Amino acid sequence: MQYITVSTPDNIEIKYRLAGAGSRAAAALTDVAAQVVLYTIYALPIIYIFFGGFKTLSIDLNNLGWGAFLLIAGFFVVAYIYYIAAEMLFDGRTIGKMAFGLRAMRENGAPVTFVHSLTRNIFKITIDFPGVGLVFIMLGKKCKRIGDMAASTVVVADDGRYRRAVKSMGINFNNREFILTLNAQYPALTRKETVLVKDYFIRKDDFSDKGKSVKTALAGHINKKYGVPEDKIDEAFLLNLLKR
Repeated sequence: MQYITVSTPDNIEIKYRLAGAGSRAAAALTDVAAQVVLYTIYALPIIYIFFGGFKTLSIDLNNLGWGAFLLIAGFFVVAYIYYIAAEMLFDGRTIGKMAFGLRAMRENGAPVTFVHSLTRNIFKITIDFPGVGLVFIMLGKKCKRIGDMAASTVVVADDGRYRRAVKSMGINFNNREFILTLNAQYPALTRKETVLVKDYFIRKDDFSDKGKSVKTALAGHINKKYGVPEDKIDEAFLLNLLKR
C-alpha cells in the first residue's frame, strides 16, 4: 500500500491511502456500467421518436440527421460530462468511486475544482482509456494515471469510517430546533472545511493521539473564524455541522 501525507493551511497533517490499480479498475468498470444504463435510458426515446419505433426501425431521412445528432451528442455527454458532473456534485466521487470507497482530490488535499476535473477526464476518455492509465497507476510512485499527472490530482481510499462514526454517535440530525439555532448563529462550513472535518472522522484512528491534536486544531480554526466557543466544539457539534 502507498500513502500520501498532505498539510492543510492550518498545519494539520492528514495521511491518505492511495487507491491502487485493482480498486480503480473496478470503479472504472462500475462507471462504464452506470454510463451504459444512463445512455440506454436516454437513447430509447430518441430511437422511438426519430427511427419509427422499436419494431420496424424504419428510417425517415427527414429525421435521420436529428436523430443521429441527438444520439451522438448524448453519447458525448454520458461518456465525458458524466465524470465531471459526478466529481463536482459528490466531492471527487463518481458512482464507481462511491461503490468502492474512492475519492479524487488535489495533491494538497483540497477538493477537485471544475478545471481539475475537466483536465483529468479529458485524458480518461482519450489517452488513458485503452489501458495506458492502468499501467501508469501500477508503475507510478503515487498511483497516478496520465490525467492525474496533468491535473495534479490523486485518488485516495475512503474506508467508510466517517459513515460508521456518524452511526455510532447516534446524533439526531432531524432535530429541527438544533439545526435552526445552528443556522442562525454560525455560517455554513466552506467546501474545504467540510472535507477537512470529514477527514478527521475518517482518519482520526490513524494518529497516535487518536486525532486529539487534529480536533484541537479544528476547534481553534472554527473558534477563530466563526466565534464558536471551543468548549462547545465536540464531535457531536462537528457532525451536526456536516449535516446542515
